[in-house]
Amino acid sequence: MFNLCTYNKGLGESIYSGVLESLKWQRGGNTHFGAYVLLVPLAAAIIKMVDKEKEFTLQQLLSCASHTVENTDIVDSINFYNAFNYGNVRVKSVNEFDLKNSESIDQIKNSKLTLFDLMQMSKNRDLLANEWVNGFKRCGYASNLICESFIHPMNILKEKEKNINYSIIYTFLKLLSEYNDTFITIKHNAKVSENVSIKARYLVQKIDDKKQPISSIIPELNKFDQELLEQRINPGSTADIIVAGLFISLFGGLRF
Repeated sequence: MFNLCTYNKGLGESIYSGVLESLKWQRGGNTHFGAYVLLVPLAAAIIKMVDKEKEFTLQQLLSCASHTVENTDIVDSINFYNAFNYGNVRVKSVNEFDLKNSESIDQIKNSKLTLFDLMQMSKNRDLLANEWVNGFKRCGYASNLICESFIHPMNILKEKEKNINYSIIYTFLKLLSEYNDTFITIKHNAKVSENVSIKARYLVQKIDDKKQPISSIIPELNKFDQELLEQRINPGSTADIIVAGLFISLFGGLRF
């Protein structure tokens, strides 16, 4: 793995290295790609913050991560494209700098586009690119929800006992209810993605508005899960944000 401790602009190469390594020890395809896109800059930010401060807030961490991605370069862009091609990641085709187009790397070199520039261009059609451009706000939001629902289960989950699985499920549903999953949009279409968010919103409202314990709607959650599996609908972008939220929470001291 590229050494983020000693090099400030190795995000693209670190993502590429992560993809190469993960494909060596698992056969599930590119399932880690999106997580690396979020985890690498967050890990780089943590290294920088720990080196400077003994303690720091979530907002300071997210600000550092945002500053880190803003300082990417053309080499990061090229390595990111290589990681994408090696991992055979599914994305929506676009007219300019298409990740599926082998000529895009030459276009990037000629245009001198950094990886942050490319993320800015994709922010309206990709949830993870949007995180890069908007300060990893959803990652921080996910971390807060996971921690708060675990530490205060009665307030949020309407449960007496702590249960990390319930906290993760609730956070996943909450995110899915508030933001259309762009991986679903890419694989299916915007209408399918919106319908999934509507169903998630219905389940969240049972907990938030009707004050039902999350354990009481497990049969409905299982039914929702089965429907997604049968229709081959994968809220993968939301899952990546959950991974990032868990990473932040664990680093912040959450234990279960």
